Amino acid sequence: PKAIEQFKKGYELATEVNDLATRIRSLNNVALNFTQSGQQDSALYYAKISLRLNEEAGSPYLTSFANRVIGDVLLAKGNYDTAQYIFNQSLEMSRAKGVKSFEAGVLHRLGHAYLLGGKLKEAKEILQYSVDFCEENSFLDELSKSHKHLSQVYEQEGNINQAFFHLKNYQFLNDSLVNKTSRDRLSLLQGMRSE
Repeated sequence: PKAIEQFKKGYELATEVNDLATRIRSLNNVALNFTQSGQQDSALYYAKISLRLNEEAGSPYLTSFANRVIGDVLLAKGNYDTAQYIFNQSLEMSRAKGVKSFEAGVLHRLGHAYLLGGKLKEAKEILQYSVDFCEENSFLDELSKSHKHLSQVYEQEGNINQAFFHLKNYQFLNDSLVNKTSRDRLSLLQGMRSE
């Protein structure tokens, strides 16, 4: 994908000017894009390089980001217990630095890892906390994902009313976010056309 090539180019440029933080950010974004495109081994490779470089930089945020990507890879590969451990590490780091947006991104992932690992009680607790946290801080994308996974928990428990409630909230939020993205893209295109 084009985004991966752009982040690799960013890494090369950051290397030339000796900007360690940008090198690490670039590697994290390469890893994230590989994860999103289903190339888990490549994602893991770049996330591990990022972690090695971050030993020198010492940034908890960048380490947390790399750990989150590694957790996503482990989740995709079915290594649920290890993913839970990595997500918990990432969550602790984001909380220690007070990065609420990053905490929100980790919470629904941790809940999903518990769900897939069959730990419904833990999944329900963390996902309900995630819903409350995301509502309080207006993190709509993460709120949507939390409702989706919470719906799955309740469905597995046989609580159809709660499953439906959370599924309905997920669908509403997801539709709203898709519509907003479409409107934003349309506005951008209209702006570019009028120039």
